Amino acid sequence: MATQEQEIPKCQKSSKRDRRLAWMSRDLLEHRWKRKVYGHWKQGQVTQEDYRDAVCHYREKICAAKARLEFKLASTVKDNKKGFLKIC
Repeated sequence: MATQEQEIPKCQKSSKRDRRLAWMSRDLLEHRWKRKVYGHWKQGQVTQEDYRDAVCHYREKICAAKARLEFKLASTVKDNKKGFLKIC
């Protein structure tokens, strides 16, 4: 039993919930400041206009990231069919 534990590699499966979305870049993950601004807005430290500006700015970044991924997939679909099917 001890030899089995030493010799057989163990790896944990990652669930779908733990995986990040394909279009979600590290930049978007690191700068989740929308939640911080929401907390400040709820506490009364930030105006609603500032919060709405933050939401719109974050949405623009998300749309740009999705468009960048779609363009990359469309331009490399002939060379990399697996990459296209992996996202779908």
